[in-house]
Amino acid sequence: MDVFYGVNPAGVVELSVPTLSLVSSFTTSAFGALGAALAAPQSVWLVGLCETCSLGSMISNNAFQSAPNNTSENAVIIELTNISPTISFTASAATGTSPFAAGQLISIYGTQLGPSAGSGIQLGPGGAVTTSNGGTQVLFGGAAAPILYTGAGQVNAAIPCSLAGQTSTQMVVEYLGAQSAPVTLSLGPAAPGIFTADGSGQGQAAALNQDNSFNGPSNPAPPGSIVTFYATGVGPTSPCMDGQVYQSNFPVLMLPVIVGVGKSGAQVLYSGQAPDLVSGVAQFNIVIPSDAPSGVVPLTLVVGGIFSTPGVTIDVK
Repeated sequence: MDVFYGVNPAGVVELSVPTLSLVSSFTTSAFGALGAALAAPQSVWLVGLCETCSLGSMISNNAFQSAPNNTSENAVIIELTNISPTISFTASAATGTSPFAAGQLISIYGTQLGPSAGSGIQLGPGGAVTTSNGGTQVLFGGAAAPILYTGAGQVNAAIPCSLAGQTSTQMVVEYLGAQSAPVTLSLGPAAPGIFTADGSGQGQAAALNQDNSFNGPSNPAPPGSIVTFYATGVGPTSPCMDGQVYQSNFPVLMLPVIVGVGKSGAQVLYSGQAPDLVSGVAQFNIVIPSDAPSGVVPLTLVVGGIFSTPGVTIDVK
């Protein structure tokens, strides 16, 4: 990228490498640039003087100053950027598919969604997950959501609890002030998805046996023992604080819960927020039914009459 500036006019030209063909350009006769600086990853800052001009169409959303203080000569700082976040698709963090519900953990895939190096979960002063991370925000109807991870191709976030009862929402990803086109997500009262061992939403559940060892083919759970598994998209909880990491006073589910092990109903000892995990991850402690078949057995979660994605299993002795 090269920058040319003078008293009037001022211009910015972006050239591709190595052909030096024109990518984009910016010129104005109303701005006198006095200096310029390149900034990572894809922007340039200009400082200069503006006389009797409106800067609204000249400045990106994340500029230090978005408008002159008055209509006479002003010193201004302008940021020009070609960052353009694009959302390809969105899915439950547990299943990799839809549907969606308030409070659910989701993954958003696309381009220029965040920093290329990636940025993991960050906690604010109050202990809740921050809603801004690595220059990225995810907005649902204008409300900022907790961000669990952000990178150029993927952002993990939680749909805000405040959307409970709504049937749809407009989602936007903002990176360094540049916003993606809005995406409409349909919302249901619940969208239960069980977390699995390989993260695919299919096969072996990420489940613990009564002795806290991992459930699996070589370590099945005996009938009558307790098994713990985890899910997201379980509908409203009481209370619910977006991004909170709970260590006590765990929220409980407000919708009725049924858990099936094979064709048998399991006794549910606990259904609510998972301790020490971010809001949106629910924990279920169940008793393996005495008549459950041995081997690899389907595990089904029903919340408020809505079934989890099929294909998840646990192992019974």
